[in-house]
Amino acid sequence: MQRGTFDTIKVNQLTKGSPYLFRLFQLIVLSLAAYFLYDRLKGQLSFDDLRLRGTPAALALAIALMPLNWGLEAFKWKRLTKDFAALSLGKSFKSVWIGTFYTLFTPNRIGDGAGRMHLIPKGNKTRSTWAFLNGSVAQTLTTLLFGSIALAIAESFITDSEMGWWSTAQIIAIPVWILTVIVLLLYVEPGWLRIIKELVKEGTWVGQRVATLQAYTRRQNAWTLLLSVVRYATFTFQFVLVFEAFGFQGETYELVARISLVYLATTIIPTVALAELGIRESMAILMIPAVGIPPEICFSVTLIVWFINVLTPALIGAIFFSQLKSAQE
Repeated sequence: MQRGTFDTIKVNQLTKGSPYLFRLFQLIVLSLAAYFLYDRLKGQLSFDDLRLRGTPAALALAIALMPLNWGLEAFKWKRLTKDFAALSLGKSFKSVWIGTFYTLFTPNRIGDGAGRMHLIPKGNKTRSTWAFLNGSVAQTLTTLLFGSIALAIAESFITDSEMGWWSTAQIIAIPVWILTVIVLLLYVEPGWLRIIKELVKEGTWVGQRVATLQAYTRRQNAWTLLLSVVRYATFTFQFVLVFEAFGFQGETYELVARISLVYLATTIIPTVALAELGIRESMAILMIPAVGIPPEICFSVTLIVWFINVLTPALIGAIFFSQLKSAQE
């Protein structure tokens, strides 16, 4: 799931007008990514961990759904920036994958917004930043919505052995539900922003950004939220498919609810994308084995889903990033 924004103006000011300086910037970023990747992945998997116990076709389908997953995000980004960037779908794909590459080594995924700016026309940094924020809020809201539903129904399948983490989940349930309602109301009704706008002077930094957010109508936000929901359903289905490839044969609805709790937990906990390797696996091992899946399988499945949906697009994004000729094309 996506969080935060990133100020790319300083990066562009440091590198514009100097292709050599930008090449140095590229080299540093690629080197950092390679180091972090090696540091996080060394010793994580053995060949036995990758041995399928179920249906290989399910894993193949999960891999095949990766372009759909990111295609939905690319289409969402294309729609959010259409009024000032006019990106083709191909450029939108490149944009979001470069952003995914940046998330590998930046906290709270703030690098995602930075990566996307490379293909945005000059003079549109503020608008594109707030377009990214709009899409990010929609995806986070979707995670909160499904996580809230999972929290509401989880008591029906929680076992006695899970009362430790479930007690903590019950404590955060009400704050999560309240936060979900607040974010939902603010997102589906942009008119709420008028209240904020009336409290600040027109033309100020805050006033200009509130005005930018107000540029998105209810209809536009509804479309963005719908695309976010379909994307969420896609990568959740991928998660289920990989579990089936490793032999899962239990109740799918319970597995989906537990996956939603894992996504909710990793959304709430601030991380670097590479650090999610530890957090997401830990959450999966904590919340999922009760459906009859051994902890080592939970670890393998979660890591493989991360390989499919994060690492692969990030590596593709690294290739696109290395091909950039300047900070702003």
